[in-house]
Amino acid sequence: MLTRLAHWSKTGRAVVVACATISTLCASQRLLNRPGASSLPTLSQSWLILLVAFFAYFVVIALMWFVVIRLSDQAAQIILISLFVVLIVGFFVIYPHFGLPANSSGYGDRDDALTLMGKALFSGHNPYQVQTYLGDRVSPLLGAVILSAPATFLVGSAGWMNPVIVAALGWFVVRKLPTPAGLFITLLLVTNVGFIEDYLLGGDVYLYPLVFALACFALFSRSMTISKVLIVALVVIGGLAAASRANTLVVVLAVVLFLLVSGFTSQRRWAIISMGVISVFAGLASMKLAGGLSSWPFAGDVEPRLRIASAVILAFLFLGLAYRWRQGSEAGDVQRLSRTIPWLALSVAPFLLHPLALFRVWPPVVFLIPTGLVVVTALIEQRRSAMASLVVN
Repeated sequence: MLTRLAHWSKTGRAVVVACATISTLCASQRLLNRPGASSLPTLSQSWLILLVAFFAYFVVIALMWFVVIRLSDQAAQIILISLFVVLIVGFFVIYPHFGLPANSSGYGDRDDALTLMGKALFSGHNPYQVQTYLGDRVSPLLGAVILSAPATFLVGSAGWMNPVIVAALGWFVVRKLPTPAGLFITLLLVTNVGFIEDYLLGGDVYLYPLVFALACFALFSRSMTISKVLIVALVVIGGLAAASRANTLVVVLAVVLFLLVSGFTSQRRWAIISMGVISVFAGLASMKLAGGLSSWPFAGDVEPRLRIASAVILAFLFLGLAYRWRQGSEAGDVQRLSRTIPWLALSVAPFLLHPLALFRVWPPVVFLIPTGLVVVTALIEQRRSAMASLVVN
């Protein structure tokens, strides 16, 4: 019994460290590009800020972990539903005043980019030739434009799609995921300044890759029972979400590799293939309209040498991951897919010289969330079994 509890404690610490790392990466852009700052921090200042943020998130997440694993399912569900209600209500309070592109205050123009691109695309014009109200070039891919199109044309701004997506995610988490695990993952999001800011201002950088990650989690999880209608919805929405940003497309390659070395039922296999086809098609169409691989949405503000170094590292990582997947067939599918995603994040290792670009690794790292769902569920079940045994003894 003591061995089991010690194992739980060790694994629990590992989960907290991993989640603190995820949260720091997610918040890095806001932490390093502070409002009102006259200049950007130096390299040493940047890493000091990120180190302090890591320890802060470590403490917060450790407290959340300590509370969540001790909650009953009923209490956890009440808190979980309340969090999603607060997220949705918070959007309706904040977004009209600070998110809508009504002036040049500089609170963000990601929603404006999606809105203008949607109107241009469905009017027959090139969506990559528009500029936002702040004069910035647009960077989303067509997947995000299509996903946000209903809000663009029904209410005039793509940002209003965010509460709809969060409501759908809330339904999925409450109905399909183990309650304590769903609560822990949701707490990670609502306590993160990067996710909250982007979400409340109508952005797509964090929310859409999260949709893709959860769609993959559902399709790869053999134990989850989902209807054919939900499978079709996951395929379409997951495929478009995967083609929301250029750095999310990198993860699609990992998913395809994983599919080639894993055995699935015919239905799930074709579902995953279809999701990949949708994302690749939308990505290629985006590349065509944007003017090629070296254009803005794909290259961004990254130095050419960093792009070449990233590509070389990524190629070696894919070869290594393919071998590891072959050797790790004894593990569950979700675990095998998710535990290798952090290595994909290393494909942007050269960004260590450019801390402001670290938030670009969020789409690959977000795939740690399915791992978190699996691990947290297993640990909670193990703890409850251990406590039950103690009571019996």
